[in-house]
Amino acid sequence: MSVKVTQLMPDIRCETCKMLKVVGRATKIYKNTNGPRAKCFCGHKDAVSAFDMRNGGNGSEPCFISYTDGRSDKPTTKTTPRWCPVRLMLMPVEVTKAEAYRVLSSKTPRGMFYLKDDGEVIGINNLRGEAELEGFKTKNECLRWLMGKANSQNLGDVG
Repeated sequence: MSVKVTQLMPDIRCETCKMLKVVGRATKIYKNTNGPRAKCFCGHKDAVSAFDMRNGGNGSEPCFISYTDGRSDKPTTKTTPRWCPVRLMLMPVEVTKAEAYRVLSSKTPRGMFYLKDDGEVIGINNLRGEAELEGFKTKNECLRWLMGKANSQNLGDVG
């Protein structure tokens, strides 16, 4: 039986995350009839480095998730952005060479990453900020290694 790694992804949502920060409720209501909306940001300690890595340093508001709908303090997104630091800690993420270089040189953000390069798959275990590197012949071998590392390290609270 074959199980895809994406099927193992836990249900992570910004609206239930304790790192969610809601700021700057608007004073005017434009086309939103539900009331003044606010901005939602990620307050995780690795959020800025994760945001920068996954967005190439582009973005006028780092760690911005979305707006609220005006009726609550919950973001309008259904899951999490691709740069979510909690997601990076729980599941391996494929990265580009530039993103891998950023992780290896700065040791941030924490997480599990892999890169396909010249027929080889390179795994980067940066769960503890040590950027451990290993080469593999197949993606499955790499993912097993990364998930084994995650299971063997007591990470406690990923926040």
